[in-house]
Amino acid sequence: MLRLRDRALPVFSHQVPAELHIVIDVSDWYVMQVECPELVKVLTSWAEEFGLTFQQKPADWALLFAVATLDLWERSPKALQSLRWGRLAGLQEEFPAAEFGFNSLGGEPEGEIFDIRVEFNWNWADGESERDFRQRQHDLVRTATEQRIAMVKQEIDEKGWTRAPLPGCEYLEALAMRKAHKSFTSIYAQMRSRSIHVGSEGDVSGLAHGIERVARSIQIDAPTAVRRNLK
Repeated sequence: MLRLRDRALPVFSHQVPAELHIVIDVSDWYVMQVECPELVKVLTSWAEEFGLTFQQKPADWALLFAVATLDLWERSPKALQSLRWGRLAGLQEEFPAAEFGFNSLGGEPEGEIFDIRVEFNWNWADGESERDFRQRQHDLVRTATEQRIAMVKQEIDEKGWTRAPLPGCEYLEALAMRKAHKSFTSIYAQMRSRSIHVGSEGDVSGLAHGIERVARSIQIDAPTAVRRNLK
């Protein structure tokens, strides 16, 4: 992040128009490529230096996060001082929302996507008895519950959401270590210290496959040395 601060932030501050600061998705990045070629050059170099590539090109998600981070640092001296990563504006369209104020894809605020709202209005002045009111509210809640369950199930199916862990996510740290040029021996020792079985120490193919799998799942190129050890 120090490289991002020292190399890219000055360019971002002086050459990127304010209206281009907020990047929501990859289409905005394409606009920035035309409007701010110097920043694109700096960020491309940064991504390649740290292996943040996919199919031999800088990964779009890495570049987007870099721009979001530069925007945050430009607006918040505190965030710059702590070198906090920025958040893409488009993440408010993801589920589940992770921070207060972010919305689901359907536009509902965080924590409310599964909420059920039913109006409780006793029509006492119109002659509705307490018994009728209780029965009517019971029916309303039951109907609203069934409707919400159906809606949520449909949204889950359409978006492909799952509660299952990311396949191979236990190898994310191993991928990061390899990107930082740590040896397979040191990575193996680290994984074993966490009781994660990665094969025998003399055969790194299991570890290499795990790193390759998690790299593919997050759309980043696995280190060349990993591919050489795939069997």
